[in-house]
Amino acid sequence: MTSTTSGSPETMPKNCLEILKQAKAKLKARNIESGQLEAELILAFVLGCQKHELHLEPKRILTQKESDCFQILLEQRLCGKPLQYILGQTYFFRYKFKVNPKVLIPRPETEILVNEVIALLEEKKNPRIIDLGTGSGNIAVSLALNLSDAQFLATDISPSALKVAKDNARMNKVDSRIEFLCGDLFEPIKTKVDTIVSNPPYVSEEEFTKLPDQIRDFEPKQALLAGKDGLDFIRKIIDQAPEFLVSEGLLALEIGFGQDGKVKETICKNKGCELIDIRKDLSGIPRVVLARKL
Repeated sequence: MTSTTSGSPETMPKNCLEILKQAKAKLKARNIESGQLEAELILAFVLGCQKHELHLEPKRILTQKESDCFQILLEQRLCGKPLQYILGQTYFFRYKFKVNPKVLIPRPETEILVNEVIALLEEKKNPRIIDLGTGSGNIAVSLALNLSDAQFLATDISPSALKVAKDNARMNKVDSRIEFLCGDLFEPIKTKVDTIVSNPPYVSEEEFTKLPDQIRDFEPKQALLAGKDGLDFIRKIIDQAPEFLVSEGLLALEIGFGQDGKVKETICKNKGCELIDIRKDLSGIPRVVLARKL
């Protein structure tokens, strides 16, 4: 990183150490607990360097352009815009993914869903997998990177989301094994597969009003909201899944807090599949439903 020393002391932008200290205080005042980390990530993004490099040259003076850019991005964060959207990227299952406000930000809880599917399919030869509501493509791409002979169909109703998902598949070099289809859930699917996986919308109307502003005001509503009890999409998937699964095919779904009882009941009423298990997340919340076609 090259220092810039032009300009008078009165107008000279602050150095890295000072600007980070000031940004941390502003973020803390907005109850953003990880203010130090977020300030460092924004500044590293602006300077085009790695986060640790900021501490190798803490007294580097920012150019006016760099300082202005940092302040613009910091203000976006102070207004509630998620850091992942500001940076245009995030990490999921240790892989980098592009994200923007057209797609839901991948959550750590969804890594449990991916882990369970990998564990159940790693011995299976040439599995065919549908990822319903692929969003950023984080599930399909992560599975493709860990199941080297698997083939995928990934659907989403949003063309904008599919564009992001295609970019992520190309970036992670698995695009040759994922076919992206635009449509509502199973609408564009014309074949049977070994596994259906999905992190569908599962937020109820009441829960949506209580979500943090960062989520409710910035992430795509259609990727979150799922009717009065949050189960509209889950019911549709469970009802239609047997038609698109081979015999003993796997259905793996992420669900929301407190939904496991109703989901169990829905599966039990469906004569086409049976419950295998419900796995909990690290907080002990039932998070992943596993079922099998009869």
